[in-house]
Amino acid sequence: MRIGYIVCGCELYYLTRVGQGVPKLIGVKMISSYAQLPPITIPNGTAVSALVRGVYMYHDAVGLMFYSPATLPESVYFEIHQDENATDTSSGWVALQSYASGALANVVLPAAGCAQVYQEVVFSGCFRLRSTTNVGADRTFQANKVWTT
Repeated sequence: MRIGYIVCGCELYYLTRVGQGVPKLIGVKMISSYAQLPPITIPNGTAVSALVRGVYMYHDAVGLMFYSPATLPESVYFEIHQDENATDTSSGWVALQSYASGALANVVLPAAGCAQVYQEVVFSGCFRLRSTTNVGADRTFQANKVWTT
C-alpha cells in the first residue's frame, strides 16, 4: 500500500508500508512532466475558492503539488465532488478525508509557505478549497500537476 511520495529533483519516490514495519522506499519513477495550474484563490471575506475541474486540469495527473501562500492563519481543506460537471451550488460537495494519522480527518493544505503533494484529489471529478472561517485577505494557492511515464 502506498502511503506517500517524496519528490527529489526530477524523481518521484513512492513510500509503502509492509506489515507493521517502517515505511520502505519501493520504487523510483522519473517525472516525465509537470504543468502549473491556474492559481486557486479564496477571495477576501469568503471561505470557498472557485472549483477546479478534473477533466480540464488534472485528469492525467498522478498527484497535485500545492504551494500555500506565505500568510495563512486559516485552516484550509479540500472539498470534492464526484461529478466533473458540478457547479458551486450543486449538492453533493463533501470534505476529502483520509486515515493518514490513524483517524478519519479532513485533508488539509500545507502550512503557510510550505508545499505538499496530494494523490487523493486526482480521483475526484472536481475540487475546491474551503477555509474553516472566512479569510481575512485573498489566499492564493499555486498548484502543479505531475505525471509519470
